[in-house]
Formats: sequence, structure tokens, C-alpha cells
Amino acid sequence: YTWDESMMYTRIQGAQGLCPMNWHIPTEEDWNTLEIEAGADEAILNNNGYRGTHSQQLTEGGATGFEWILGSGYLYRPGTSNAAYYNADISSITWVSTETNASDAYFFQIRDTSDGVRRYPISKVNYAFSVRCIKNE
Repeated sequence: YTWDESMMYTRIQGAQGLCPMNWHIPTEEDWNTLEIEAGADEAILNNNGYRGTHSQQLTEGGATGFEWILGSGYLYRPGTSNAAYYNADISSITWVSTETNASDAYFFQIRDTSDGVRRYPISKVNYAFSVRCIKNE
């Protein structure tokens, strides 16, 4: 999904978006909470790029129970004649509902070659990523 599609064209952080009733698209703060549970140092959470050594705690069999499975990859330039799919077997990427500006939003990624979790702002229209929903409290 592009960010706008996953958010159902709203810009409200933590919106339901395409998630089922009583669930929402996580915010950056939701992800930070999850990463802290996985053992991340709070001091690294505002850094972009691969951070920490805790990604294994978020994958299958990890201590958090999150069970993030490698394999979603991403679609570059969705909706165009030159769209291409990348990293299907080595990476998983998901949007959060937090924008960095009018054209970019954060994504989070795990990859088979890194122990860290990647946080990065990227174009909301040039990329399509998966979405993980969080149950409302």
C-alpha cells in the first residue's frame, strides 16, 4: 500500500486507516514502545537508519511475541509502467502513521543482514509497503 492508501487518505496519526474496526495504524511512538520492549536503548530511537541489535526479538520466536516475518519487501513506483518489487525474501517493511512532512512518512524495516531495526522517512507516493495494525486499548 502507498501511505495514503494505508491511511485511507487521512493524515491523523494513529488513524484506523485500512485496519479492521477497533485497530489502528501504529504511530512512531507505538513502534518506539515495541522496540524498547525488544531491548532497544531509548537513546537511539530518534536516529534514522539501522538502530540497535534487537531485531531478532521482533521476529519469529522472539521474546516480544510480535512474530515479524521476513518476506514483504516493497514496491517502488506503484501504479506506473516501470513499477518494480524489491527485497521480497530478505526484508520486511511497514508504514507507520507518522509523517515527517507533507510528502514523506516513516517506515520501519528488518532485514536478514542486520540486527537493527531501520527507521527512515521516505516518499509516501513512490513506495508501497505492508501495514501492521495494532489493536486499540
